[in-house]
Amino acid sequence: MALLIKQKKTRDYFSDILPILQEFGFNTGVMLLDLYKMRTLNWKQMWRGVASEELQIRKSVVLADQDIVNAVLVRHPQLIYTLPCEWNLQINEWNKPLCCPVQEMFNTNVKLSTHLRPKVKVMHLNSRQKAETLLPGQMLAIPNSEKYAEKNQWRKEFIKLYHMYQGYDTSWFKNELSLLTTNAQEIHASSPIKVVQTKCAEFEDQSFPQRRVHPFYLPYSFTETDQLDPETTVTLLSQMNFERIHRLEELVSNWPGPISISLYLTEQEAQRLSVFVAQSNILSNRSNVGYHVMFVDGPLYPINELRNLALSYARTDVVFHLDVDFVPSTNLYTALQELIKHRWANAVQWSADYEPYVVIHRSAPLFDPRFVGFGWNKASYIMKLDAAGYQMYVLPDAFVLHLPHPPSVEVLRYRSSSLYRYCIDKMKLDFIKDLAKEHGVQALKYLEFRKLERKADSQTS
Repeated sequence: MALLIKQKKTRDYFSDILPILQEFGFNTGVMLLDLYKMRTLNWKQMWRGVASEELQIRKSVVLADQDIVNAVLVRHPQLIYTLPCEWNLQINEWNKPLCCPVQEMFNTNVKLSTHLRPKVKVMHLNSRQKAETLLPGQMLAIPNSEKYAEKNQWRKEFIKLYHMYQGYDTSWFKNELSLLTTNAQEIHASSPIKVVQTKCAEFEDQSFPQRRVHPFYLPYSFTETDQLDPETTVTLLSQMNFERIHRLEELVSNWPGPISISLYLTEQEAQRLSVFVAQSNILSNRSNVGYHVMFVDGPLYPINELRNLALSYARTDVVFHLDVDFVPSTNLYTALQELIKHRWANAVQWSADYEPYVVIHRSAPLFDPRFVGFGWNKASYIMKLDAAGYQMYVLPDAFVLHLPHPPSVEVLRYRSSSLYRYCIDKMKLDFIKDLAKEHGVQALKYLEFRKLERKADSQTS
């Protein structure tokens, strides 16, 4: 096990047993592991045994895995191989000069020794305040004196590089990474080439890709009071891109319960989300909002896939689907908590002219992911519920407010492109055919709804 000595004094109980740890422990941010030897030594059982012994004495581990690894190395010093410090350049916030002599990768007025220094291999912002909460050029709290100038310069360089990498489109690396394997068959198996030659190729390509997802992108807790019942609590589900990020505070302010929200973001926008939440007094004080990032891949907005993503990470049986341009009434969360405890009377017949926002059990059918961009994404969901025999009730004393907003890019494309409208109409027809296969010929009644919409479109276009 190869590790780097930590650049901060460690606890005294290490130094009593192992002299090499008298001043420093080992930092586990970078580790080089010989897995064959670790398995031979039964590492899994070794660390568990040491952890149990330590917890009997100390009751907790302040530095989590790092404390456990150091405790194991205290008992088994023969496992240690010390890495050179350039493999884990720790740019910490402690008021000490940079401890590792390395070549600088920036222009500086700091006077450095003239002997040849190694090049840094891995930079480690070993600080509680992480780079994602800092803006490019922003510094951490550290004395601004010549003594610490080199560390300050490294810190500035680290944060600048971090933000540069955040702006990369990682999909660009897909083909590059596939070339790292020497097995040509493996390349073709993992990245099948799909050639689509239809008029609606753009839509068909975008409907069912394997997009990269980072669930719970920010810290999350289902409840801050430990008193919510998953069977009677309602989770609000929503989705957005970065253009609607300003809607978050108002939505969260009006819904005190759990929220699961999916966001369609680039790498850079995901980093900006972290900063936005951290700097918002409203959002930073709420831990029951789950942010699930789906990274941008393609030109069309995968609205139904995002809705399904938000649903998949909800922790309650009952969910409330709501688009981010709608704000719930301030008492809606409390009202729904009471309403779902009772059976409702007076079911209503759904009309094709309406796209209601529904409170429903999480086991209900999913949104159809083929609908991307603008058009029929929510209407198809309500049709699916209707075809499956779901009864609908209008809730009393419950309303949402639709906030004004300019037309989205997808709406403008729909209005201006006859090909766009043609492809949406084709997807509608395919969807209704699939409904008929699943629920019988009675689902063909939805063809009439399609005809009505086509007539309306022809009158407005």
